[in-house]
Amino acid sequence: MYGEECVSLDVAKVLAEKGFNNICLLHWEEWNEGHCHALSSVTGNIHTQSNGSLKKYFEGAGTVPDEKLYAAPTRGQVLDWLLEKGISVNVFQDDDSSEPWTYEIYKVDEEGASEECLVHHTGEYWPRKEWRQAWDKAFLMALTYVKGDEQ
Repeated sequence: MYGEECVSLDVAKVLAEKGFNNICLLHWEEWNEGHCHALSSVTGNIHTQSNGSLKKYFEGAGTVPDEKLYAAPTRGQVLDWLLEKGISVNVFQDDDSSEPWTYEIYKVDEEGASEECLVHHTGEYWPRKEWRQAWDKAFLMALTYVKGDEQ
């Protein structure tokens, strides 16, 4: 299912702050002062699913007064966007233990070759069934190396 490939709301928020504005098939909705959230789509209008377009499309038109919308990219979209910014994320299984998932982050040149390891084996590990959390943590850490852009 496509929704399972999308990043978490936390990652989507930071991406919006950093200027991610690519078109996505889904978006996160947050309302009730951040206590409620859902993954959703704009029916029949997938072209409005970028952060900039969502902001313009729904500004003042939300069904809930404090509703906020964030584009919900797939992990692949985020990987591509980070590479454009010179950052590469590697999430992998470190060993055969019950908590094998970890990550590394590299600064890369225009051809994608590693120039510098920014984060190497942080000591953080996740169980096999929680691999999505490893990706989210790796993305959040990688985004600290990206300067924010104007949308």
